[in-house]
Amino acid sequence: MPGHCGSLLPEIRQQRLRLLLQEATEQRLQQKMQPIQQARDTAEPEELLHRALFAALGAPS
Repeated sequence: MPGHCGSLLPEIRQQRLRLLLQEATEQRLQQKMQPIQQARDTAEPEELLHRALFAALGAPS
């Protein structure tokens, strides 16, 4: 039978993994949004949408 601290270890690892994944997701979304945010001031919304769609499909820019 593990001690009290040992029984909490799997839960702590799960919490840390969840936090790490959440932070990585937020950072990746921010990286993806940065070019869109920069372009929104200079491009029409429809043009920006087309650019994003073509980029998502792998078309060269």
